[in-house]
Amino acid sequence: MNDEDDPDDSMEIEVVLDDALESPAPDHLVRLFESTLRAVSAFPELQMRRAKLDEVLRRLEAEEAVWFIDQLVRGALWGRTAEVDALLATASWLIRLRLADEYELLQGLYVAAHETKRDSILSMLRDFPAHQAMGPNARLPDTKLPITREVSLGEKRTMASGQDRRLLERLIHDNNPLVIEKLMRNPLIQIQDVIAIASRRPTLPALLIPVVMSDTWFIETRVRETLVQNPYVPTGIALRVLPTLHTTILRKLRFSGDLHPEIAEKAKLYVSLREQRTAPWGH
Repeated sequence: MNDEDDPDDSMEIEVVLDDALESPAPDHLVRLFESTLRAVSAFPELQMRRAKLDEVLRRLEAEEAVWFIDQLVRGALWGRTAEVDALLATASWLIRLRLADEYELLQGLYVAAHETKRDSILSMLRDFPAHQAMGPNARLPDTKLPITREVSLGEKRTMASGQDRRLLERLIHDNNPLVIEKLMRNPLIQIQDVIAIASRRPTLPALLIPVVMSDTWFIETRVRETLVQNPYVPTGIALRVLPTLHTTILRKLRFSGDLHPEIAEKAKLYVSLREQRTAPWGH
């Protein structure tokens, strides 16, 4: 969230309970929420923030965990820095749960969100495939390297870890996820390189996953915006990322015709919640 879209960017932690809840959250849960936000805000790296949230969310009952995430979404939409940081780590955590096939945990959270009508996070727990996909016989063009002989995968991975910008600029168009993964770890890779990978279309979801899994680049708003707007990214991943985006992008996504309809629908919800600053979704 930037300052123009989100006027309240103070580090002060404020828990706003759902007005529509029949009873307020237990004091111990509110205290845990507050202490977790303070701890997450103190960590400088996404990996450390994600680990802290993993520790907290796994030990909560599913209904408590979805209340917790619901509060993060609301606070982040309203521009509170602590919640913005924690929600970004939570989105990364949810993506990794899916990629690690932790279906039981995700299913428990989904059921709890559905039963408590927490629509603001329900879509973050759903899985849809990419809205567009290459045909079964389609092939991406091979990478053209300034080398006359055939280059093995091992050599390409070595090049992707190297310092030759000529090779790096070619390898961002490579069709092997292992090469892209090496590029994401190369300190010479620049944000425009990552955006080129994230915006590529047509492409394969496997070529976008290394970008999503890179803590270095996942924290970059422009990279997440690019991923969400690419119809070849798994829609489930895009929905987990969606509430971490700036309101200006959410407004644009309300009318996106080439993305999954769920993205436009949830973008409308998040814009509404951001503008109303109300708590209409809890039960």
